[in-house]
Amino acid sequence: MAIARIADIPFERRDVLELLALEHDRLGVDADYAGFGWALADRVTLQAPDRPPVVVDAPVIVALHSADEQPTADDIELLFEVGEQSLLVPLSAFLPRVLAEVPGDRPLVLALCNPGMVELPAGPRPLYFALGDVTSWLDHGDAGPNLRLSARRWRYRGEP
Repeated sequence: MAIARIADIPFERRDVLELLALEHDRLGVDADYAGFGWALADRVTLQAPDRPPVVVDAPVIVALHSADEQPTADDIELLFEVGEQSLLVPLSAFLPRVLAEVPGDRPLVLALCNPGMVELPAGPRPLYFALGDVTSWLDHGDAGPNLRLSARRWRYRGEP
């Protein structure tokens, strides 16, 4: 099926470990991974250098993939690879679909590289997004596994 509009992109709920490419222990980041979708998590830790980590309880994690080339400084161009088809969609056009499809009023955490460090506007629900590249990690500790997203900086829009 050819995808002709944003509503045709198969943006679906997935297991959080599969969504973030954490199903298997890995030593480094899989730079070729371009998965997308959303998942519910108990918590996620947002880490940035020289800043205290931020723990977000009960987030909806939305994983998207930014295109290598970003033609504008005020939006993030997303790349969706579906079968043999590659689609470029501005985040500003795709985000309303995300808001319509993910449940409840849980905070959104965008696992999305933002190479142009675009500042996103506030929306109808709490939103965490990164400035720079995002990497995902699964830490194993005494309290059990912990999801961690690392970026240069994290921004928050909304009421805590």
